[in-house]
Amino acid sequence: MTIGEIGTVYACIVATTSLVWNIVRGSQDTRRASLSAEIQVTAPAGATTRILLSLVNSTIPKLSEGEKSFKITCTNIGRRPLTLEHWELVSPSKSSATGIVPLRTIEESESYSFEITDFNTLRGNVIGIRIFDTHGKSWELPQGQFKMMKELMLEYRL
Repeated sequence: MTIGEIGTVYACIVATTSLVWNIVRGSQDTRRASLSAEIQVTAPAGATTRILLSLVNSTIPKLSEGEKSFKITCTNIGRRPLTLEHWELVSPSKSSATGIVPLRTIEESESYSFEITDFNTLRGNVIGIRIFDTHGKSWELPQGQFKMMKELMLEYRL
């Protein structure tokens, strides 16, 4: 092998590595979000009790008192800022409830939470919650997490 051939092989390796690196970076340089949910009960004294998924088998005292809400947290796990626009309840039929999120831009690694206080909208044929950004991209709360929250709602009569 001559020096020219070695240089050509080296250039091919560098170019291929650069191409692969740029493809990987480009795929990670998008808008991505992660959704999580919890049920909050605010006692009359102002203390907040959170019913998290990890507390499914625990006893939580006096849930009948205070304001209750279904809190959804959207965390930006991508590298681009997200501007949240609205959420909707997912059901097998075409009809679903929609709510407006005040336009809010969340930067990389930031979170934004909003609450649904009317538990009646979550009952019935609802199988999930989806949130949309201003570009029309959507993210859904994981099915297992939503199912667990609905079971908690039934268990504690929320």
